[in-house]
Amino acid sequence: MASDRLTLAGRIILVTGASSGIGEALALALAAAGATVVVAARRADRIARLAQRIAEYGGNALAIELDVLDEASIARGIERVRTTYGRLDGLVNNAGMLGRGAAGDADISGWRTSIETNMLGAMLVTHAALPLLKAAATADIVNISSTAPRNPNAGSAPYGAAKAGLNAFTESLRKEVAPQGMRVTLVQPGLVETEFYSHVEGDVRRPWMKELEPLLPSDVGDAVVYVLAQPRRVNINELMIRPTGQLG
Repeated sequence: MASDRLTLAGRIILVTGASSGIGEALALALAAAGATVVVAARRADRIARLAQRIAEYGGNALAIELDVLDEASIARGIERVRTTYGRLDGLVNNAGMLGRGAAGDADISGWRTSIETNMLGAMLVTHAALPLLKAAATADIVNISSTAPRNPNAGSAPYGAAKAGLNAFTESLRKEVAPQGMRVTLVQPGLVETEFYSHVEGDVRRPWMKELEPLLPSDVGDAVVYVLAQPRRVNINELMIRPTGQLG
C-alpha cells in the first residue's frame, strides 16, 4: 500500500494491458493511492473482475475492452473515458508481449506482432489520448519498457528492439510535451514474476533467471505510484528496477 504522502487522489489514470501481471498490479497500486483507474485490455472478463475487485476495496475503476493495435478500439476507449470523466490525468502504456526468434530462422509474423505490440501499441494509444491529456491541468505518461534494450539476449531480438524503440519514443515525447507541463517517464523493470513467459512455447528463461528471486508485479506498481506522486516540478525521466541479484 502506498503511504499517505504518495497520494494520487482525484486523478484519472488509464492503464493498458491491465488484465494480468504488471498491468493488474499497476491498477491495484494506483487505486490504493486514491486514483480512479481505467483498466484496459482485450480480455474483457478479466478487467471486469479487476474493476469489481477495486470497487470492493473501496476504490474506483472503469473497465474498457481495448486492443492497442486496433485504432478503432483505441478511439472507442478514449471516447468512453471522455464521456465518463471529461478528462484524463495519466496514461500508463503497459501492454506488451515477449517475442522470440533467431534472426536467421524466425517466424517473421511473430516478430511483427511483438514489435507492434511492444512499441507501436504504446504509440497509437498515446496519439489517441494526447488531446484528452493535454486538456487536463496536469498530466503524466508512463511507458513500461524493460532492461532488455540495455542487456539484449540472443534469440529475443524483436522484443529488445521493440523496447529500445519505445525508449526512444518516450524521450522524444517527453521533449515534445514538457513545455506544456506534462511529464513523461520510462520505467524499465528487470525480471518480474508474471505469466509473461507462458505466452511462448517452451521454457525460454535463461539459467540465471531460474536461480533468481524475481520482482513481484506489485514492486513495479509501487514504483509507478512513486513516480506519479512526485511534486509537479519533478519529472523522473527514467526508472530502472531490477531484482537484487540480477546483474544484466
